[in-house]
Amino acid sequence: MIISIEISCQDKQSLKEYHSAINYADKELSGNGWELLKKNAAQASVVFVGEDHGLAEIPLLTKNLAFHLNENGFNTYLGEIGPLSAQRLCTKMESGEHREWLKNAPLAIPFINWKEELELLEDLNQINMDIHGIDQEFLFSPIIHLSSLENLAGEHKDEIQGMIKKEKKATNQFLSGGNYLDLFMISSIEKDFDDLREMFQQEEAITIINELQSSFHVYRTMMNGKGKQSNELRSQMMRDHFQQVVSKNSNSKVMIKLGAVHCYRENAPTSVEEIGEYVAKKGNSFHILVLGNQGTINNYTAQSGFNESQKEVPYNIKKRFPVDLSDFLNYTEQNQWSYFDLKAIRNSKKQFVDEVRSLASAYDALIIIPEVTASTNLE
Repeated sequence: MIISIEISCQDKQSLKEYHSAINYADKELSGNGWELLKKNAAQASVVFVGEDHGLAEIPLLTKNLAFHLNENGFNTYLGEIGPLSAQRLCTKMESGEHREWLKNAPLAIPFINWKEELELLEDLNQINMDIHGIDQEFLFSPIIHLSSLENLAGEHKDEIQGMIKKEKKATNQFLSGGNYLDLFMISSIEKDFDDLREMFQQEEAITIINELQSSFHVYRTMMNGKGKQSNELRSQMMRDHFQQVVSKNSNSKVMIKLGAVHCYRENAPTSVEEIGEYVAKKGNSFHILVLGNQGTINNYTAQSGFNESQKEVPYNIKKRFPVDLSDFLNYTEQNQWSYFDLKAIRNSKKQFVDEVRSLASAYDALIIIPEVTASTNLE
């Protein structure tokens, strides 16, 4: 996540009235800032949490806020995973088999290989929030979706098993320091998906194949050097998946947690209409940006090649983002989280530098955590 906004230094007093403290102790949140956050979020019908992945405190914040929102009619949660992956995970959670299942495919669902992220979904499942995926299917997810097809394959089971074997080999090759060109999402061609559809007649199988093909288009377009077009395809998938969920219940109140770039109300750095902007145009959404100041972060991701040395690395907002948050950081105490009411800044007639106005147009609230800790990998 890169936020291409620079916020220049200005008079401290100009932001003072928009700041409130959030107290954090024993995994519980309290204080004026927390009460304001709960109140403002509960008034919306869709709440976005824009994050930097790999920080343990953000799923904790999300859980506490989700529990409050659930008491106020929020019944649906959307995460940055594919809909097929979310469905498989929820089925396994219902039977209590999910942790053992994830051990056999630890990289198949992004971020769920982190303890705090999995615990968040477990907790939301316990309060009966419907959990869905809004993103494309992940680069390493075909291993679990091909297994689903195997169970439906009948006379074509041997062919699907061959594909699974090939995918396992390609994954191991990548993890051993090789490239990812042999992975299903990269090496496939359009005809492969046509051939798969000819093997199956079940609606469940066709849905799996179609979702994999759409996700394949996102990755291959990026591989072909068409970054903006790939972003547009991915954003369209998010919009489609969002609509598929809310269309089932027009009264749905939804919480969505994604990388911060996807949650912008407008003018996202990707230069496409992200899901945040799409929903904001419909009205009654609330967009929260959560950042740390310093500490550690878990960068054990596909981008790092799942490098073991990246499980806990230094985090410093000044080095990680091209953002000068100096004015905001002036109000961040070492023992308290900070809440800034960006919506109030946006609606204020007071004068602010253009960069502050830009951030306030992108988000409704900013939370800064003074000391963050890296998410913990599941063992």
